[in-house]
Amino acid sequence: MKCKNCGAEIGSGRFCQFCGTQITSNDRRERDELNKQGCPKCGSANISFSREIQGEVRDVSSKQIVYKTVGVCRDCGHTWFPDEPSRPPGNRTNIALWILSGLLLCTIVLLLAKGKRTDEVQRDDDKNVSRTLSGVTENTDKTDKTPEIRETSGESSESEYTFHADTPPYEDYSDNGDEGAYRDNPYFTVTEEGSYRNSNYTFFVHKVHSKQSVRIDSGMIAYSPDGKPIGKSSAAAELTEGEDNFLRYAFDVDVTGATFVNNYNSFKPSSTAGQRDAVEMTDYNISGGYAYVSLRQVSDEMGSFAKYKLLLYHNDSIVGTDDGFYSITAKGLNKKDAVDVLKIRLRDKEVDRIEFIFEP
Repeated sequence: MKCKNCGAEIGSGRFCQFCGTQITSNDRRERDELNKQGCPKCGSANISFSREIQGEVRDVSSKQIVYKTVGVCRDCGHTWFPDEPSRPPGNRTNIALWILSGLLLCTIVLLLAKGKRTDEVQRDDDKNVSRTLSGVTENTDKTDKTPEIRETSGESSESEYTFHADTPPYEDYSDNGDEGAYRDNPYFTVTEEGSYRNSNYTFFVHKVHSKQSVRIDSGMIAYSPDGKPIGKSSAAAELTEGEDNFLRYAFDVDVTGATFVNNYNSFKPSSTAGQRDAVEMTDYNISGGYAYVSLRQVSDEMGSFAKYKLLLYHNDSIVGTDDGFYSITAKGLNKKDAVDVLKIRLRDKEVDRIEFIFEP
């Protein structure tokens, strides 16, 4: 729900928190209906919105700041832009008509070009023009992808990223020098694992120790006992060499007894990544179903997309995670030595230890 004056996402108050315009009762009812839709990924109503500066447009006498509203789910960590409507499913009939129209147009152009060349040859007997149109048809053999495939790897022409795949359940491939191994590879080592339930999702968490400062996009595929895929999830992390991080996978189907296949892409550090280790956790307190995490900014600047990530423990086992953008959940961190507190809802989880991770 947008403010009619400035276009920002309307919060929970009676006035726009960005321009001060009063929100009418009709606007509030419409806002409540939109908020009931919840997170577009998990459906949770535990969501919040923030307006972030995207840039500036300047001319000789004025400056206009460009904003964008960002939504964040406090349960699954999903972020989205509410002012960008979801694209409706494509009409396959229309797509087919576009393809057929394009093929027909190409055929007409080729026939006209061929006729023109024939006329030119007939009018000029002194010229011997030979034109050859060649086509290449490439047939690719299809092979079944089953859990028995242990590894595939490849690298792009610009060496921007490398794809790796590995098939658990959790065999150790580090002794044979296999660079495609998921659990121990040139970029990270899986040091700890945990799983937990939250709403209708089953989460699997892999705590990793970083060997290089790279960006990792990873995936996990669940296979039934008879070898058929029944679920798929993805995770991402901006790793900092020598530090811990985690990859979290979520499944909304029953994966009891499943076999899991992991893979990952290793990228160069993101161009949007800011200074590393810009924030530290100074203390935390668990009280009344919430965790209050005290933070302090230790650098002069922090990246616009910097995130906090938390591992929640009970009896030395991972029982939950949390993550989010500082620009949304800890706006008080805006300069060196600034402090702020995260308020994390634990949802009846028993937690006795919290590990903090800064992701640039």
